[in-house]
Amino acid sequence: FYTPKELGGLGMLSMGHVLIPQSDLRYAKQTDVGPTHYRSGLSHDADQLIPNLYRYILPWEQEFIDSKRVWAEYMLKRKKAAEENRRLTLEDLEDSWDRGIPRINTLFQKDRHTLAYDKGWRVRTEFQQYQSLRQNPFYWTHQRHDGKLWSLNNYR
Repeated sequence: FYTPKELGGLGMLSMGHVLIPQSDLRYAKQTDVGPTHYRSGLSHDADQLIPNLYRYILPWEQEFIDSKRVWAEYMLKRKKAAEENRRLTLEDLEDSWDRGIPRINTLFQKDRHTLAYDKGWRVRTEFQQYQSLRQNPFYWTHQRHDGKLWSLNNYR
């Protein structure tokens, strides 16, 4: 089920803690690719789990704590760069580029000045649910304003 579609699986994402069967792990030791499919029961001694999404997507509470820290770091780096009379570079912000709410990388978008004048966009998206028939569970976020809040690249 959890094998990528490119390898003939269904490409499903795991939300639970599913054990990899012991009989399947013996095939995983023969290659460096790792297990790609599961053939029998879910009991073994190694207790190796299928990676699940909870390891890769932070809970909101942790996201808010991380955001405070990242934005405080950004302000310190910006102040230090101003004292040294230089601009912030990508190397300065590389560790916090995809962190914080809104994401740090939204400060460096091409249309960041235009977005600064886009007042009331959250209210507009709130009322958009009455105009559009399509349900949007993440209506309070916008990728251009907040940045991409989740990425499953590490899940691969």
